[in-house]
Amino acid sequence: MTFEEGAELTRRFTASWANGDRENLLSCAHEDMEFDWSDSRSPFRGTYLGHTGLLRLWAEMWEAWSDISIEVQEATECGPGRLVTANLVRARGRSSGVATEARGAMLWTVVDGKVLRAKLFQDREQALAAC
Repeated sequence: MTFEEGAELTRRFTASWANGDRENLLSCAHEDMEFDWSDSRSPFRGTYLGHTGLLRLWAEMWEAWSDISIEVQEATECGPGRLVTANLVRARGRSSGVATEARGAMLWTVVDGKVLRAKLFQDREQALAAC
């Protein structure tokens, strides 16, 4: 898979997440995916395994937030099948109505045209250092 194809896959993954498109989200994710949010500053913290874990986090986030948007602002190749994206996330609290905005970065590992691993970092520099 080329860098451009990997970048497009991660954009599809994040767009599916933000649009609530469960079917397309799962089509982007390897069945053995590891979604590592252990360094998150949000209440959603941990490592989520496989489609089951991914959907658990997705459901928890959609229960707490509405009007989610994820903008992939930059994608950087950092090795075969690996890339870093800098992201801007906006959401509104489902109960409170309070809007929030957060910046972060993801280190992605793509295998066989699917996301095998994604790890959240607080910023792009941390993600690039982990490459």
